[in-house]
Order: sequence, then structure tokens, then C-alpha cells
Amino acid sequence: IAEKPIGYAGLLVKKFLRLWAQPYNDFKQSFIFGPGFWGVYHFLIVITGLFGIFIFCAKSKKGSILLLFLPLYYTGIHVVFHALARYNLNAMPFVIIASAAVLIKIYEYIQSRLENGIPSRLILNAILVLIGILMLFVVPPGMGVRFLGGAGVYVITILKIICALMLFYFCYRVLSNKIGRSRTIKMIMVPVIIILLVTSVSSGSTDNWAGWKCRLDRANQAAGVRIYVPDSFRLETGEGVRIGLDMVTDKDRPGPFYLTVNGQRSPLRVNQPPISQFYYKKMTYNVFQTLLDIGPEEIPSWRFVPLNPAVFNQLLDRDGYIDIIVENGESGFVDLGGGYNIKGGDEVEMPSLTHSSIERFVEKGDPRMWVDYILSSDSAISYYIDDTGLRRIAKDDLSPSAGRQSGRYRIILEVKRLNEARYYF
Repeated sequence: IAEKPIGYAGLLVKKFLRLWAQPYNDFKQSFIFGPGFWGVYHFLIVITGLFGIFIFCAKSKKGSILLLFLPLYYTGIHVVFHALARYNLNAMPFVIIASAAVLIKIYEYIQSRLENGIPSRLILNAILVLIGILMLFVVPPGMGVRFLGGAGVYVITILKIICALMLFYFCYRVLSNKIGRSRTIKMIMVPVIIILLVTSVSSGSTDNWAGWKCRLDRANQAAGVRIYVPDSFRLETGEGVRIGLDMVTDKDRPGPFYLTVNGQRSPLRVNQPPISQFYYKKMTYNVFQTLLDIGPEEIPSWRFVPLNPAVFNQLLDRDGYIDIIVENGESGFVDLGGGYNIKGGDEVEMPSLTHSSIERFVEKGDPRMWVDYILSSDSAISYYIDDTGLRRIAKDDLSPSAGRQSGRYRIILEVKRLNEARYYF
């Protein structure tokens, strides 16, 4: 905390966001209402409830401030001491009451404006408010990175903040005419600060924008990484090396995908050896896979393929590098993960090779935490091949998706020494 106070403050905001992004942490509602709908209604409750608490504080007697204490208490307990989202279940009834107060006020305002028909200005305001809400809460920060490079995340974050300020100014203009300036400021000041903080931290969080996918769904597509290993680095007897692929594929695909290492091509299947021997799946994954009707190959994960240590040394002696190419084959698709270069030097931030949780998968679509790894060599060249009559090899745009996906594919070499030390390339 003393070394990185700003980073710690950002962590507290992330924990706050995780706490209030879901009603509770057993995710029952996602299976009852569907993964999209429950997020919408909970979003409406939390955002309007945040303003609703301060409606009571601004308009009612001082005793109404008690409505603030319970959410504040459980928020503080969670953010400072815990990492479990179930604590806010105790505060949700109060938040729902506050949300209902705001929704009733919104309904009354719209009804009063519609007494003499539908004014065009109201329609225009509604459209602008909707655009602002979509920009603030829906547009992903990664969209800016795709089209503007590394500066794109800052551009999107600034645009989100501008949209938020414009929305709040609109609310201020409407409310100040109804309840006065002083009460309006009391009502919206704290919620505005909270939403601006959450928006800034969430937009800047690397696991929200630094990764991208390259979809291989044709036989003439391929994605590869050429990793240069120092001449002094060779494996001794008893040491191991494996190739890590950050990938997902379609459920029960009929055919294999192909992995080529320095010209040697091999067919592989995700749920069969040797890949399945390295896939550690917790028992809770079985439950969620059944409920969601998905297979293990559809869950983002590192898929490992062992490489013979003697062959590893021979290839390095002959070529000086390990060249790894992934091809989809004749059926289905392969989504290969990649990431922008955000750290520089020999440090890379990417999904963890070992730490994951099913809760994170349901919440974010990827069960893995993001972790900093130190690379033993950062000399790697990623390239995308699209052989459609005229062979095209691209090194600056690594995916056929819209925009520009640069950096490197998440294809790594993991070496385990006799002393249990691990090295990554």
C-alpha cells in the first residue's frame, strides 16, 4: 500500500465495482432470467438506487440518512476487508426502495411532459440521454484501441467522462427546476463522483481492453509466433518444456486443429491427450458447464502441448528459434487469444497460467486473473497468414477482425528447471 497508493486506491474501486456489479455471488439469477437480462435489471436498480439514497438525504428529514448507513457499512466491509460479493445482499432491500423512489420520479416527470402530447424536444432529449448511457456503460474501451492504438483507451475513457458530465448536467438542469439548486447538488454530487471514479478505473483496467481474439475458421488461415531463445539457454536431462496456447474452440468439433513447430505439423484435439493431460478442471466447472450447456473447450483456458526436450535443443541449435503455427483445419473454428504490448521490455500482462475461478468466468466470460509475467526473452514475432490465392503475411495486424490488433499472440514457451524454477518465452 505504501509503495503504490494510487494502485491500491484503484484496487479498492475495482472491488467496489465487483461488489455492486452483481446482486450476490452464487449467480442463481443468471440461470433463471438469462445472462443478459439479469444484468440489465440489476444495473437499473443499482444506478437509480445510488441516486435514490441521496434523494432521501436531500429532501426528507435527517432521519432518512439512516438509509445510507447500511449500504455504506456493507460496502466498506467488502471493499476494505473482503472479496465476496454476497455482503451487499443485506443492503439490497434498501437500495431497491431508493431505486423505486427514483423510478417513480422519472415516471412522474415523463407523464407530466406528455400531458399535451409528445413534444419533439422530449424525444430529442430521450435520444441524447440513451446515446450517452450507451457510450458510458456499453461501449467497450477496447474499441478505441482497435482503431487508434494504445492511445485509444484514453480517448474512450475521456469520451465516457464527457458523456457522464453531460448526463449529470442534464439531470442538474431538470432537478434544479423542481427541487432547487442546493438540494440537487446534495443529491447528485456523491453519485457523480462515484460513477466517474468507477468509469475511469473500469475503462483503464487492462483486462477490459488489452486482450483480443483472432478467429481462425478457414483452412487457409494460420497464426504463428517465432520465439527467439538465447544461445546459452538449453535444457538439461529431466527438465521440461511445453507450448501454451490461449485458445477456445467450438463444442464437440468433429475434426482436429493443427500445430506446426519449426515445420513439423501435428493434428491435435482439445479434449484428448496430450492437451487434456494438462487441463486442470475444478469440480464446480462440471456443474456450470451442465447449467450453461457448454463444453470445456469453450471456456477460455491455456492449452498446453508438451515438447520433447531433446527436440527443443535440436531445433534451437539448428534454427535459433522456435516457430509455432496454429491452423484451424477443415471444420469449426479456433479463437486464439492475443494482447497489445502494454508493459514493454521483458514484462507482459496476460491471463494467469494457474489461477482461475468459475465465478470470474460467469462474471467476465474468462475464469483467469490477469497477472504480470517476466519473459526470459521478449524477442518474438507474431504473424497472421491468410492464404487466399495471393499469400498474405501480416505482422502489424494479427486478426481478421475489424480494426487493428497488434502486439503478440498468447502463444508461449514454459520451461521447468530441475530446481522447479519456471521460465517463459
